[in-house]
Amino acid sequence: MATQVHEVFIRSTPQKVWEAMTRGELTQKCYFGTSVASTWRPGDPIVYSSAEAGPMVEGRVVEVEPSKRLVHTWVVRYDPSLSDEESRVSYLLEPRGEAVKLTVRHDLGNAPKTARALETDSWSIVLSSMKTLLETGKPLVLPERAG
Repeated sequence: MATQVHEVFIRSTPQKVWEAMTRGELTQKCYFGTSVASTWRPGDPIVYSSAEAGPMVEGRVVEVEPSKRLVHTWVVRYDPSLSDEESRVSYLLEPRGEAVKLTVRHDLGNAPKTARALETDSWSIVLSSMKTLLETGKPLVLPERAG
């Protein structure tokens, strides 16, 4: 799959969704325990890291429009067999009344091994967890695999 597109409607504001995407203490609750760090300026690094394992995903910020759009490159560090591939993630936030439509597009055309690794429900878990956190104040806790 060259591109993955995921959409979710979150009863929240664009500002709060933006914070859930860009503040490390919040991403830690939604992005598989990783904390994001960046200056949020185009060309600067972005790193999702785990306190136990260090950098899990690294990249560069491509575009930033706070509370509206974020684009960054994506290089997997948690699996050395995927670290030679670069993909791109785009987030689009659209206000919809009392909700925000969040669209995540992960362009994996130059990252076939990463695409195969992400065929499971990784992005669905992240977005569902973000939705749950913002709507209830509590993170979503799921087992690693169904069963």
